[in-house]
Amino acid sequence: MLDWTGASGVVALAWLACHFLIYVAVLRDMTLFQTERGIFLFHLTSAAVFAAAALVIFLIRRDGEAFSVACALVAAHGIYSISFLELWSLAQGSYSLSIMGQGRSDRVPSRAELVDSFSRIGNAKKADRLSGLAGSQLIRLDGNHWKLNGSGAIVASMLRGLLWLANIKDRG
Repeated sequence: MLDWTGASGVVALAWLACHFLIYVAVLRDMTLFQTERGIFLFHLTSAAVFAAAALVIFLIRRDGEAFSVACALVAAHGIYSISFLELWSLAQGSYSLSIMGQGRSDRVPSRAELVDSFSRIGNAKKADRLSGLAGSQLIRLDGNHWKLNGSGAIVASMLRGLLWLANIKDRG
């Protein structure tokens, strides 16, 4: 029979498996879940429920072992969500997929055709990101330039704080 820590782990893995299967079986064909925002909100909601459950475990037990289990559960969800989001993003039409697709053709495209093709992909990704940020009220168009809103400045400060915590000096 499992102790409470093992049972917590089994429940957590079952939650993550169900989360993934719900996306694959039901949600992936819905318009909302074909957008970066929809996928992010799907994972954010799950992570919030998961973190709340981990907090309840800690509050019930109130010891070092419960704290460790709660942290491990939240970390497991974080690893799952980041992996999922990265794979989803890659599957949405990346440069790498486009390059591999070019290799299937019998015709070798010219350098100019390749540059044009990949520039269009980059421009579409940039427009999609800017649209998402504008829709989230993080940026606004001011003339010909994008500028941070108040909430965008807060998010940017938080991200700079994460870079500082992680001691990341070079970024690109």
